[in-house]
Amino acid sequence: MGGQFRKTMTLMQTIKNILIVFLLPLTIFGQTNEPKMVVDKKFPLILFDNNSITPSTKKPLYETENVNFKVAVQNIFKILTDNPTMKIEINGYADIKESNPDTLSKKRAELVFKELVKLGVDKSRLTTVGHGKSQPQRTEEMIKAEKTKADKEALRLYNRRVTYRVLNF
Repeated sequence: MGGQFRKTMTLMQTIKNILIVFLLPLTIFGQTNEPKMVVDKKFPLILFDNNSITPSTKKPLYETENVNFKVAVQNIFKILTDNPTMKIEINGYADIKESNPDTLSKKRAELVFKELVKLGVDKSRLTTVGHGKSQPQRTEEMIKAEKTKADKEALRLYNRRVTYRVLNF
């Protein structure tokens, strides 16, 4: 089962990369009104410890590293600074195994919101949404297919996340 899962993960990463190249590239009109494509900048995924709003330092399964929370927030700040009219929605999520997933997901999104405001981003450019456990990135079926408890926990990490959606430019 592990081999099939790895193939699925590779396919999902390929699809993610395609989406980043074709959907996330943001067209920015400069003084010359020529579009400038922002392909190399993407919003980093922030992952969290179980039942906590503490950003995780654990490595997710099938990833080479977990992005440091402060570095991730700095990257988001840079994107917002480079695009002064951009507004984003900060989306928090929780895992099905967590207690109070609705509260946790909202608090996770609010944590990123507060850090961006501390750095100088105007509050009016940011909104937060807590999705609870309603949109897992890794399903229970995928998690149960893993053999070790450590691998299962590493997959659950993906469900405890914060993502972003560009609302307008």
